[in-house]
This record gives sequence, C-alpha cells and structure tokens, in this order.
Amino acid sequence: MRGPIIALMLISSIVTAATVSFAQDAAKAEAELKQLQAEIDRIRNQVARDAAERDRLARSLRTAEKAAAGARTELERLRAERLDREKRREQLAGERRERESDLASERRQLAAQMRTAYLIGREEPLKLFLNQQDPAKAGRMLAYYGYFGRARAEQLVAIEDNVRQISQLDAGLATEQEQIAQLESRQSTEVSRLDKARNERGQVLTALTAESKARAASLERMQREKAALEKLLRELRRASSRFPTDSKSPFTGMRGKLAWPASGKLVARFGQKRAGAVKWDGVMISAPRGTPVRAVTDDAGPLIQRLRTEGANTPADLFITVDAGDLWFAADQGLLAPLDNATLTANIPANLRDPANRWFGLAVRARTIAYSTTAYTPERFASAVKGYADLAGPAWKGKLCLRSSKHVYNRSLVAALIARYGEPRTEEIVRGWITNLATEPFSSDTLLLEAIIAGQCAVGIVNHYYLGRMIADKGAVPVAIRWPDQDGAGVHVNISGAGLTAHAKHRDAAIRLLEWLSTAEVQARFAAANQEYPANPQAQPTDIVRGFGDFLRDPIAVAEVGRLQPTAAKLMDRLGWR
Repeated sequence: MRGPIIALMLISSIVTAATVSFAQDAAKAEAELKQLQAEIDRIRNQVARDAAERDRLARSLRTAEKAAAGARTELERLRAERLDREKRREQLAGERRERESDLASERRQLAAQMRTAYLIGREEPLKLFLNQQDPAKAGRMLAYYGYFGRARAEQLVAIEDNVRQISQLDAGLATEQEQIAQLESRQSTEVSRLDKARNERGQVLTALTAESKARAASLERMQREKAALEKLLRELRRASSRFPTDSKSPFTGMRGKLAWPASGKLVARFGQKRAGAVKWDGVMISAPRGTPVRAVTDDAGPLIQRLRTEGANTPADLFITVDAGDLWFAADQGLLAPLDNATLTANIPANLRDPANRWFGLAVRARTIAYSTTAYTPERFASAVKGYADLAGPAWKGKLCLRSSKHVYNRSLVAALIARYGEPRTEEIVRGWITNLATEPFSSDTLLLEAIIAGQCAVGIVNHYYLGRMIADKGAVPVAIRWPDQDGAGVHVNISGAGLTAHAKHRDAAIRLLEWLSTAEVQARFAAANQEYPANPQAQPTDIVRGFGDFLRDPIAVAEVGRLQPTAAKLMDRLGWR
C-alpha cells in the first residue's frame, strides 16, 4: 500500500499549492508590480538622461577632436617653418663663410697695399714729381698712387659692410630660431593637452555608453518581469473570484461542500502532528491502485508563484501543467530540478522535453484548423487552405473564429510561427487573422467549435482534442480537421507535462511516479482520458484521434516555443488581439 500512499501524497502537494490565499498573493503581486513599475520609470528616466549626456559628450568630443586636429596642423606648420628657417640659416651660414673668405682676401690685398706703400715710403706728390727725370713716368706714378689710395678706402668700407651684414644676419636668425622654438614648444604642449582632454571625453563616453546599454538591458528584463507579474495578477484575481474571501479562511464558507480528492482510508489529517513539531499541511489518503483522484487545482501562474514564494519550504514534489510555455517559465525561474534519468529520456522524445531535462511531456496536443463540413467539402477546403498563413488572406474575411490571445495555446502557436517565419512575417499573418474575425475571440475552444457548428463562422484554430471530446460525447458533428502546412514545417504541437520541483522532499518517489507516467501503458490511458496523443511513441491514441489521420508535426523543440512566448504575447497585444 505504500506506493499508492506516496503517489497520492505527491499529488496532494500540488493540490496544496493551489489552495492558497489568492487575495494575499494578489496583494503581494500588486505591491511587487508597483515597486517594479517605479523602478522601470526610474531606469527609463535615467536612460533618457544618459542619452542626453551621451549626445552632449559626443558633441564635446567632436569639438575636442576638431581643436586637437587644428592644433596638430599648426604644430606641423611651425615645424615646417622651423625647417625652412634652418635651411635659410644654413644658406646664410654659407654666405657668411663666403663673405669671411672675401674679407680674408680683402685683408690680404689691403696688407699687400700697405706693404707696398710702406716700401715706397711717405713721399709727397710734389717731391715724387721732382725726383723723377721722366715727367710721364712721374705722372703715372702719381695716378697709381691715387688708385691705390681709393682702392684702399673702398676695401675698408666693404670690409666694414660685410662685418655689419654678418652680425645682423646672425642676430636675426638667432631671434627667429628662438621665437619658433618657443612657439613650437607651446603648440606641442597645447596638442598634448587637447589629446588628453579628447581621450578623457572618449573614455567617459565609452563608459556612459556601456552603462546605458546595461540599463537598457535591465529595463527590458524588468519589462518582461512586469508582463509576467501582470499576467500573474490577472490569474490571481481570476482565481480569487472563484473562492470566498469574506472570512479568514477562503474555504470556510465551503465547509462540507467540497468532495474528498479520493475515496479511501484517511491516514493523516490536516494539522495532525507528523514528527516532533512538524505537522501535516495536507491530508494523506490510502487507496487501492487505480482509484480516481479529484484535485482542486488552478492555472499555472498561481502555482508557479506559490512555488516561488515557498522556496525550499514547499511541500510540492511535482509540478504538472498543460503548456510548454508554463513549464519553460517554471524551469527558467529555477523552480524545477534537472533529471539525468535513462527511463524518461528513452520514453519521451527530445523535442518533447526540456534540453536540460527539467521537465518532460506527458501528452501531445495539435493546434490545428477546424472547418465547417456544411459549408465546405474536404476537397474544396483542402484546395483553399494549405496552412495557417492562408487564413490571413482576404477570402476568409468575416469567416474566421479564434480563441482569446490571453490563453497560452494561442501564445504557443504564435511563438512557433515566430520561430518558423520570423517576427515581421508572423505579424503580417496575425494581423490578417484579426482582420478576418467573424466575431470577438472566444474564451474556449469548445465554444469556438459550437460557433462553427452554428454557422457563426466557417473556420477556426483549435486543439484537436476538443473536437475529439465533442465526438466522444455527441457522436458525429459537422466539423472536420485540416492538418496545416503538410508541405512545409508541419502542424504546431504542444504538450502537457511535469517536472520535479527543485526542493522536492520525496525526490525518489516523485521520480518513480514520473517514470510510471511516461510508460506506454499509462501514456495510452492518460491520452485516452483527454483524446490527446501520447508523448511516448510506443503508445497509441484513441480510435477517434486516429480517425483524424496521420500528419506531419513541426519538429521544433517545444522548449524553444516556450522561450518565445513573451515575444508572441507582446506581438498579439500590439496588434489588438484580445
């Protein structure tokens, strides 16, 4: 009997997670949402300030770069001028050497003249004339004497002029060189200062850009968290509306009105001592294997929030829900533990489980196209509709029915289309769907199928098992299934599945339960109860489901679909799909 007791205890842990005070959780979620919104507003304002400061720094950097470039240009000009003047000084130095050589020659000539004059002696012109026997010769001597005198005087003047010019050139060049050297030094200092300022501004701009990117990433993350909190708050409010909240205990007014989850022997009562100060926080019922279990449960959002709130103190060992997106989100929050289990990986295909084996699909549902057989023959409809995208065409204006975008099934479908086509093309398809709606979106696939039967619309998108259930309950109905995209990616499929909680207290027993749920025998029973496809390929669906025919499935991993659900939700909200 111990095996059945453990199995029921594990399920009762999940039941306990759903019977919380939703009003308290909603208030907490509301407070967290307000706090998160305030932080989003703060970061958004900071991002705006960062952008303004970044623009200012960019302009300042451009100004600094322009100034530095101008300073470097001026420095290069001064350096070129200095080189030109150095060349000029070299030229003048050559001229000086030439003048000094000329001066030396003139000095030698002057010395020779002075020696000649000395040798001739100091003779008066009249005396020199009288001492000559030849008057002509005396005249020539006087003329030569005059020539020598004038030449001597001219040489003396030339020497003085050369000496003066050389002194002036030396002084001018020395002054110019000193001035240019000072200008060059000052300009080099200015270039260094401007380069330093430019580098500092560049470093500040780089740091600010990195901070701005980090804030933008943080803002995007917070916006995702906000969307998740808003979804959770909606789910909590919806859940709280189904339970009385006018007393201290939500179930006080329902005492005696709720059925027991199973028929059997009550082994432990709520609040009964378990060990020491530990008390049972649920009930444990012993029952034979195969006994039906009725569980009070809720949507995945409140259950995930409960697991997150309880943390290591959670009594839950397994998390079971109906969509890969919710399983992915629970795993992403660190609420599920990875399992390296050969039985589970052998029984459940890779595309129907988490890549890290934190959750496993237990049943498969196809999100497909249903149409009125009153309005269309199978051949006519098959020629008109090949895939999901065809329902966005103008031929289906006023004929299409859809379920609300708030339901996870449609978010998963749109997420799969994003993975297949990309966001722009998917947006075109979804916009076409919305344009073609015959009426407001329905709250359930069952109501959608009834609308097709009533002629309110001719075609819709539903999970296959809703039609399977309807056929099982009512027999034949004037609705048929069209498997879309059989020439392409195939039909979008989703799962119901389960994962081991990160803080499971009965880990081994929970794993055995998961293994048992993955077996072909249990899979067949599990799928038959809901007209789904088994996740284990060794199990067979019901005759009704097999009657829908074989089809190509989209091979994309359902984990990838779960990851893209937030993007899909934003796209649907942006287009006004309610």
